[in-house]
Amino acid sequence: MALGAPLDAPSLFLSYIVNTARAALEQIEATGAALPADEDRDLALHSLDYALKLPDAWSVTGSLLTALAPKMERAGYRHDWIAYLDAGIDASQQCGDQATEAELRLQKGILHQLLAEYHEADGEYLLSEAGFAALPDQRALARVLNRRAFVARRQGRHADAERLAASAMALLAADDAELGYTYQVLGTIAYDRMQWQEAARCFRLSLDLLRQGDDRRLQGWAHSNLGLAHWQTGDLAGAEAQLLQAIDLFALIGDPIHQSVARLNLGNVLVARGELEQALLVYGEAEAVFRKAHDIERLASVNNNIGKVCRDLGRPAEALPFCRQAVSYYQQTRQPAELVIASESLGETLLALEDWSGAAETFLTALDRLPTVENEDWRAETAERINGYLQQIDQQAGTLSSAD
Repeated sequence: MALGAPLDAPSLFLSYIVNTARAALEQIEATGAALPADEDRDLALHSLDYALKLPDAWSVTGSLLTALAPKMERAGYRHDWIAYLDAGIDASQQCGDQATEAELRLQKGILHQLLAEYHEADGEYLLSEAGFAALPDQRALARVLNRRAFVARRQGRHADAERLAASAMALLAADDAELGYTYQVLGTIAYDRMQWQEAARCFRLSLDLLRQGDDRRLQGWAHSNLGLAHWQTGDLAGAEAQLLQAIDLFALIGDPIHQSVARLNLGNVLVARGELEQALLVYGEAEAVFRKAHDIERLASVNNNIGKVCRDLGRPAEALPFCRQAVSYYQQTRQPAELVIASESLGETLLALEDWSGAAETFLTALDRLPTVENEDWRAETAERINGYLQQIDQQAGTLSSAD
């Protein structure tokens, strides 16, 4: 009996991996804007473990990585997923695939951004920008510029953020939904400057543009930020309406992190209404999600809010660890105004606990940090308030000295 040709094991293995990766890609793409089922995600990761080592499988592997990346980020994956992106970047370089490398660097930058690792994020964005600048895809370049603008704003470099946003805007059509991201950045800059009406205007423009696209996540983000601007102007009903829309959108697409951001903002509305215990419950649920995702930026905010509410409820000892944690987190995020606010809140908590020396030291540190904040009027108001606290401490020290 004649024997058949010997099996070509490497070719069979390659064919198996390519077919598995292609099946995973089809499942991921079939989910649309939603997150994939656990078994589909696991199949994709399993196929990537092998496919990333096979250059001949790159045509499918690269597509699977770029399709899966935003979904993994939205599901809360951070450091583990960065390892896959790094492997994909190496493979794309070996295969000479500049477009995929630029996209993967963009996705990696987004993860660093969410981890409040802004220097690392901007480094990846710069490499992504260089890649896209050599390609004809101007919209992709605008996406990177928008995210560089977002990071610059987070670092307090507002002039750089405005310049980058303007560069992105120049590359986009007037009705492009990506322009909605640009207006989100401009709105957050106005928000940082405490220009609430201008912030609300930018967020409304953003929402109008984003509604023309199909990115429900960005639409939810716009609703959430607009709700925050309404809260600052005292329009609590308008704030609640926007935040509830954001919560519904994030629930629809399975984005627990941004849903928790909207809930965090809803907690602020509850505080403004005097519903402090209910606000604590909302904040606590959000904190658990942010902690699981290692979201330093949001952890800073929610810990600061929990500390303030506990203090307002007459429980300063319970508030203290949250206030300390908020200051620690804000020191990592490089948000100067928020760091001063958190430091002042910590000082108020120490004051309530009659820790006069600790409170004085904290307030003096807050004063030292004030020059890093842009808004001159806010700096003056905050300095006056903190100096008032320091006078109270001096008076208390005098009283204690007399009693001795």
